[in-house]
Amino acid sequence: VWTTTPWSLVGNAGLAYNEEIEYGVYQVEDKLIICSNDQSHMIPNSKFVKNMSLNELSNLKPLHPFHTDGYPLMDGDCVFVNHTFVKNNVGTGFVHLGPSHSQDDFMVWEEYFPNREFPNPVDQHGKYNNVPLFGEEYVVKKGEFGEASESVTKQLDDYGLLLSVNSQDLTV
Repeated sequence: VWTTTPWSLVGNAGLAYNEEIEYGVYQVEDKLIICSNDQSHMIPNSKFVKNMSLNELSNLKPLHPFHTDGYPLMDGDCVFVNHTFVKNNVGTGFVHLGPSHSQDDFMVWEEYFPNREFPNPVDQHGKYNNVPLFGEEYVVKKGEFGEASESVTKQLDDYGLLLSVNSQDLTV
């Protein structure tokens, strides 16, 4: 999954895809990765393996990247939903759902799971609520980004789950 906010993966509750997008399986060394065929350039040094049917895709059960460490921070497993807000012009064709961190993600969550709670790991002071692996690291501290994004990125890399890191300017 492509993200501009690694710190938000701690509050990840699932993934969204778009059934209008064509997805494929790509191999990088010993890993198989699913990505939008149009965005496969996002996966460096990959080799196309096969197209994925919508049936194959919709039956997948995503795991939280830190599932061996007590994630997701909610009852039940990560969810996998089809939604048109997933676009094919940026990222991998998947959007991670952090309903406590994004208005779009919250709206999708409410549409599919109106009575299900979701994780909210960041307190009113901008730090994690003593979460596994990252304790009480700051997401934001005194108006600046805290150490959380860097720590999450490092943990992904340590687990062999990080393909690349790029800097991107965002306008808010």
